[in-house]
Amino acid sequence: VRDWFQRLSSMPQRTCRPIARPIMLIGSTLRMLLSTVSIAPWALDSIEGDLASTEMFLTVFYGVLDPRAEQLSYASAGHPHAWRIPPTGAPERLEATAPPLGLAARGNIELCQVPWRMHQDLLCLCTDGLIDARDADGEAFGEARLLAGVTSRRHLPPEQIVAALIA
Repeated sequence: VRDWFQRLSSMPQRTCRPIARPIMLIGSTLRMLLSTVSIAPWALDSIEGDLASTEMFLTVFYGVLDPRAEQLSYASAGHPHAWRIPPTGAPERLEATAPPLGLAARGNIELCQVPWRMHQDLLCLCTDGLIDARDADGEAFGEARLLAGVTSRRHLPPEQIVAALIA
């Protein structure tokens, strides 16, 4: 994983420029999701127009933790890499509630709710870049390695879990 981050940071600027447009789209999408769970139709029109003109799609995960109700409410537009890590037992995949933005005809992005144990459960989110990252031997980091690394360290603070995974 560290090799992948080093390669990304050492890319020439001309290689990174195509990345700017998707990052701007992600930023604007997250701002809209943060302002409301129900996205205004004009906002989706704008995002879908931008995505169609670039022939790209966008996965988004948005969650709100309610400590009083002890639940996580989330919406996921096609984001495949999201899990609830309980204090014991296997990770629970948080399934997508809609297809990725720009990939399918517009539909409703549904809200899902899962129980949440405060100060015990962990939320694990990552990009496909982490899952697909390869080491010097060409071996992918992979979902299984990520989940094994997180679950074996779930008793540690999140910063220490991340540091151990990218070491």
